[in-house]
Amino acid sequence: MTGLFDKYNITKTDGTLVDPEAVYFVLRLDPHARRVVGTYSFLCRDDNPELSADLLMMLQQLEHQRKEDTLARRRNTRTLRRSPRRG
Repeated sequence: MTGLFDKYNITKTDGTLVDPEAVYFVLRLDPHARRVVGTYSFLCRDDNPELSADLLMMLQQLEHQRKEDTLARRRNTRTLRRSPRRG
């Protein structure tokens, strides 16, 4: 299924009710969504500086993890190439 569709039920972790009149939009943080979150962080920095900082920190952590994963894959690829052939 692609496009915009109902896929998630939104609940608050503390059990309080969500606003039934609100529209909620869930994003998986793929590269496009990360750019959106960065923009949102910039736009909300005056109204909600703590949220802005938290979002930026999350993005930095995700980028750091992405770089670590890339380095690990490169190391594994080099190790596989150097392994002696059997047979």
